[in-house]
This record gives sequence, C-alpha cells and structure tokens, in this order.
Amino acid sequence: MMEQALGPPSLIRQVPLGAGDTMTVGRWQYGDARATTQAGDGQVTVVFNLSNSQRVERLQRGAWSAKSFDIGSITVVGPEDETIFSVQGHADILQLFLPVRSICRALGSDKQPAIASRFQEHDPEIERCALQALIAARKCETQDDLRLAEIASRLAARLADQALTPTPHRVGGLPPHRLRRIQELVAHHLATPGAGSPSLDELASEAELSVFHFARAFRKTVGATPHAYVLRRRLELARTMLATSSRPIAEIARQTGFTSQAHFSDRFRREIGVTPGRFRCALRS
Repeated sequence: MMEQALGPPSLIRQVPLGAGDTMTVGRWQYGDARATTQAGDGQVTVVFNLSNSQRVERLQRGAWSAKSFDIGSITVVGPEDETIFSVQGHADILQLFLPVRSICRALGSDKQPAIASRFQEHDPEIERCALQALIAARKCETQDDLRLAEIASRLAARLADQALTPTPHRVGGLPPHRLRRIQELVAHHLATPGAGSPSLDELASEAELSVFHFARAFRKTVGATPHAYVLRRRLELARTMLATSSRPIAEIARQTGFTSQAHFSDRFRREIGVTPGRFRCALRS
C-alpha cells in the first residue's frame, strides 16, 4: 500500500470476500507535492483518479514516465511491482486493494496470473467498478458489503480477462500523425460551443482516407469505432465538468452535445454505471 506520507484516508472500508480474503477501499485527498511508494504485497492495487490536471511522474523498474491526471483514469499496479509516484498539486484518489487470490479464483486456477501494471489509462469496466465501490463504501450497511463483494468479483473478472488477453498487434491502423490530427479535431469540436460532434466524413477527410478505410483503420488503432470514441470523449468532458463546476446538469448536457438532459443521463449511466447526479455527489462528499 502507499506509505503514510499521504496522511490518513478520508474513507477506509474493508470488505470480506470469503476464504479469508478482504478487499480494502480507501480514499485519500492531499495537496502537496510528494513521493509515495506502492508495493504489490500479494495484492493488485487499482487507483481511480477523482481529480484533474495533476502532474504525475512514475518510477518503475528503473524508468521514469510522466502523465497528467484526468478524472476517471485508472492506474493498475501488479502484485510483483513496486512503483514510486511523484505527484504535484492537489490530488483526490480512490484505491482498491484486491487480493491476487480473488483473481486466481476468477481464472479457476491456483497459478498467479501475470498482471501487467498500467499507468493513467481508461478502462470502462474498471472505472465503473471503482466508482460504484466509492458510492457503496460510503455507507455502513450489510447490503453494501454484499454490493462491494459483487464489485470485487467483477473487478477480479476484468483483471483476469486482461491477464488472459494479450495486447493485440494492430496492423493496418492509422499512423501516429494522423491519429493526432483526429484527436485534435475531436478536441476542437468539444471545446467549441455549439459545434457538436464531428461527422464521419469530417474525420475521414482529416485523415486523408475514404470513410470505409478510415473507419477500419481507426478501429484497429484505437480499439473502438469513431462514434464510440467521440462519445467517450464527450462523457469524459462531462465528467470533468460535473466534478469541477456547479453548472446545472442540463447545461452540461447541452455543452457536451447531448440533445436533452434525459439523453445525457441515460448515456452517462450506461457508460459509467451511475447517474450524473450520483457521480457528482460521490466526488463531493
């Protein structure tokens, strides 16, 4: 677990999982630059970021890498890894400490799987598990322990699936410079009030490909269709606005390109697992 340099958690909850195992859910909020260490200790650590724009540097296996936090991003530290993080700025993080044995049970094997560490990525299922765990952990009722145990089971299944599925070698995808242009075009539309989402024709034209070849190459590169990618970016922007502003949900829905608050709430709940209102409440409590 992280060193106590973080100070006491604002939330801590231990949940029995059976066979003597427990999952620990903790939330830390802190404001000064500091270095912390995470070690596996027979557990996989999932870090769910609840704040935005911090500069984070990571030392792992002798190599430094750096990224900026964004709300909802996930870091996974495998049971065999030790990682040093240096965080600058206010941070608000949720951590789930999941026993490796629960992942073994999900795999139906006694052999410890290879859990690859990942730094500041997005995984919709892990994000849903983490956010739902945060909401359930704030309560202290028996049914919430059951809910948390179900979430732990889903999280273990997702990590087990990742351990079994090798990273695909993508052939025929977009070259990096064209992918950057697509990402910049999507970001420009999101930042321009009333611009809406770019059309498939616009995206293909920016990539200098036919619509058919662009759609195929984009999916090979990103692992999602252009429509799913744009929707994810819109929801990421909405998530940031919900967490960092007091704007009404209906206004956020309009600014992120949804036709109505009801449409926005439905898509948000389907993709993230909770309503926009519950998401905002969980981050602010």
